[in-house]
Amino acid sequence: MPFCPNCRSEYIQGIETCADCGERLVAELEPLSAAEPIEGADSLVLASIIPSPMWANMVKDILDQEGIFCALQGAHTAGQLAGMAAIADGQVRVLVPESKVREAKEIINDFLNGMDMETRRIECPHCGQSIEDYRIVCPKCGGDIEID
Repeated sequence: MPFCPNCRSEYIQGIETCADCGERLVAELEPLSAAEPIEGADSLVLASIIPSPMWANMVKDILDQEGIFCALQGAHTAGQLAGMAAIADGQVRVLVPESKVREAKEIINDFLNGMDMETRRIECPHCGQSIEDYRIVCPKCGGDIEID
């Protein structure tokens, strides 16, 4: 089958020119090169682990409304997305740009504080407060909680 080297469209045998961009078709496409990193772009970092896919999607909506890009990794309400591995107990990782992680954590903690959730509890290593195991910031002292 011939392909357009520009837009990568596939054509039936006998067609010689791309109908979309006018390029001459080739028998095989060159492999796509790896994307170059965008200079100055933030890498995504973990902002929270949410214990429910439904709540994770709500967090995503809230962050979107605040202008903070957010990627969810794990189980999703619409089923598993390709390439997204589920983490323990249906929890979902919330990833945000590194420059927005503090702001995102505050927004997420405000959301989680308003939810009534039954979860396993752990002790904050900074102040000893008993907190939910999905927290990555202690709501009492503000200390970061390391996630394995």
